[in-house]
Amino acid sequence: MLTHIVLYKPKPGVAREQIEVLLREARTRLRQVPGVANLKAGTSIYKEDPYQCALVMYFEDIAALDRYRVHPVHVKFVEEVVNPVVDEVRRLDYVEE
Repeated sequence: MLTHIVLYKPKPGVAREQIEVLLREARTRLRQVPGVANLKAGTSIYKEDPYQCALVMYFEDIAALDRYRVHPVHVKFVEEVVNPVVDEVRRLDYVEE
């Protein structure tokens, strides 16, 4: 099993409501992509943390993650939902041992 963690740093001035829309859209859209075994999304409990929200997703293997990255639903989500409100993204992918 492969875990894919994405942290989002919002652009200055982005309202909390906009972050909630991002998370709601992630839950709705990205779960439709074949290969996504599970998806969790939430906001940081630390208001001073620059990375205010995160997605944690699970894939069967690296090939499934690679297919997800180029899938039209994911690409459209990034273009329409993430890019307008997010300043910086951090990712961590790992395989459980």
